[in-house]
Amino acid sequence: LDSFWSNQAFKSARGYYINHDSLMAVDPAARSRLVAFFMLEQTPQKLPPSLVEDYQALRSKYTLPPKLLVFGGLLFAQRNFRRLTSAVISRPLMDLAQAVARVAVSAWFADSVGNEVGEPLMLGSSAFAGLSGQVPATIYDFHQSKRDSILARQRATMVKEMEGTFGLDYF
Repeated sequence: LDSFWSNQAFKSARGYYINHDSLMAVDPAARSRLVAFFMLEQTPQKLPPSLVEDYQALRSKYTLPPKLLVFGGLLFAQRNFRRLTSAVISRPLMDLAQAVARVAVSAWFADSVGNEVGEPLMLGSSAFAGLSGQVPATIYDFHQSKRDSILARQRATMVKEMEGTFGLDYF
């Protein structure tokens, strides 16, 4: 639903927001963690597959519990929503559409909250410190990864626009 609500929502998660100024403002240990986080999120193809798999397992360990907790709480709270069906008029399709929309919005919100809560916890963990030690984390590696991620995002956008315009697969 990020593209439905805001096509810029991706900029607030998965390390996209890290830039040169934010790296220079922190100590070297935190800098290496942030560079490793950015590289693991934005350019995982440049790293060994075993390292990326370990990172994905660590990420799901820290982001899945908040997502499930928020989603469960939202579903529990929705039991009090007023249905569109009354005793006189039956509207089962309207009720179904309303329930599907509420679940979709709840899942999107739970995913956003899970990322906002889980990412900082993961970055501060000792398990991530050990994992980030295996990633080449200099400021030059960061700038190369930033360039590669921007070019990949621009290429994906251009391909999507070309497919939408002509209905053909040019790339």
